[in-house]
Amino acid sequence: LFLSAVVLLFITVLVLYKKKRGRDDDLFIVLNVVIIFWILTDIIYSKFTSGSVSWPILTYISALFLPFLYLIFSYSFLSKNWSKKLVFLFSLLPLALLTLLVYRPELMLKNSQIPLKFGGLLPFYAFYMASYFMASYAILLKKMREAEIMQKRQIQFVFFGSFIPSITAFVGALILPLFGMYQVYFLSPAFTLVLSIFIAFAIFKHNLFETKLVATELFVGLLSLILFIRFLTSEGANDYLINAAVLVGVTIFGILLLKSVFKEIRMREQLSKASEELQKANEELKKLDKAKSEFISIASHQLRTPLSIIKGYASMLLEGSYGILPDKAKDIIQKIEKSNERLVRLINDLLDISRMEGGRMKFQWNFIILSDLVQSVVEELRPQADKKSLALNWQTLGEKTYVRADEEKLRQVIMNLIDNAIKYTTEGQVDVSIQKIGTDRIRLLVKDTGIGMKKEEIEVLFGKFIRGREVPKVWTEGVGLGLYVAKMIIEEHKGKVWAESEGENKGSTFNVELPVY
Repeated sequence: LFLSAVVLLFITVLVLYKKKRGRDDDLFIVLNVVIIFWILTDIIYSKFTSGSVSWPILTYISALFLPFLYLIFSYSFLSKNWSKKLVFLFSLLPLALLTLLVYRPELMLKNSQIPLKFGGLLPFYAFYMASYFMASYAILLKKMREAEIMQKRQIQFVFFGSFIPSITAFVGALILPLFGMYQVYFLSPAFTLVLSIFIAFAIFKHNLFETKLVATELFVGLLSLILFIRFLTSEGANDYLINAAVLVGVTIFGILLLKSVFKEIRMREQLSKASEELQKANEELKKLDKAKSEFISIASHQLRTPLSIIKGYASMLLEGSYGILPDKAKDIIQKIEKSNERLVRLINDLLDISRMEGGRMKFQWNFIILSDLVQSVVEELRPQADKKSLALNWQTLGEKTYVRADEEKLRQVIMNLIDNAIKYTTEGQVDVSIQKIGTDRIRLLVKDTGIGMKKEEIEVLFGKFIRGREVPKVWTEGVGLGLYVAKMIIEEHKGKVWAESEGENKGSTFNVELPVY
């Protein structure tokens, strides 16, 4: 019991010297003081079992305050706003009434000898204790369900750390004595030590560095005090010299230890502060990124309508719906139509990026034959290659190989890669082929004899708004989104895409690898 009181006193001092003490800390200090008083009365009672019933009555009175304080603490713990006066008033009335009644020996405890003789007030006393603790547990469980992760863990410490000790103390002090069993009667207050330790840990969960400093200070101070007392009680010159040397050595070591701990704590506090600021900055960046994506999405949707109208009217003009146009006018209309198409592709790319980065992109998954899809894209782009006098070669597999894909989006990727190869190749050829890699992978290769790339360009090629250094010399249009979108789409297909080149003017090879089904 005495050891429990010492440990409780130590924990209380730690909380008392806490840098930023709040309402929960103050309630915990009061709760600990009451527990210590309960333990001390129990110690005195266990040593003076004969005579007046004042000490055992005082033990039961001090125990009365525990469920009351625990209820207030449970209601207050981690709560910013709470009806302090209301809770305090309703829970204080039964406490005041029972305190007055317990003090009358004929009602609660009729003798101080073991075995004890209880009065008719015991059932009401037990009901009060049980109901207050049950109300406290109900409040904590409700908070646990509604709290965030870190606060939930703190509440769990308070709940589970107090449930078993309070039940054990209740049974040992009230239930078992009714059946003549007093084996744990005097030890009942010691069980509350567990409760105090768990609550202290919950309070210090976000202030462990500060606790470490206070604990070190107390340890060094206590050790120095013991050695100083030993020095004062020394006998003989040799004893004085040895104790003085030890005292000085321990004091110096203690000062260095405190400095080291203080420095470590400050560094960790700065790191913790920097981490919190970084987390806040990250949250702000997420908000900005979300706002940007929403803006792009809205702006793109708004732009598509007028572009569709421009495309419709341009097509009608070229078809002669409004009369025959001169060749010069047709040439201008064709340029308008091509520019319109580029804007539509750009807007589609921006929308795809916005959807994929926001996790809103929807895929229509089907099993398709990859070679059939690639062949259809090759045939569609062949006139473009013929116009530049480029050989567009296509080599397929001899077997039908299925991949699980969104056909339209995968077609968009293949179209982009072959179209780029044709755009950035001024002479020579573009070779498109499919290879089987093992039994479970298939690879599409788009190889050209175009401008090629340096190694440092390849490393950043699939980034957002990235274009090769030599690209504008061959093709001035484009903003560098196609490959970024292609990479995101292929990754959604559980595949990978990359580029290879031996250097500038040595051509490039773009690879797309997908799982086979």
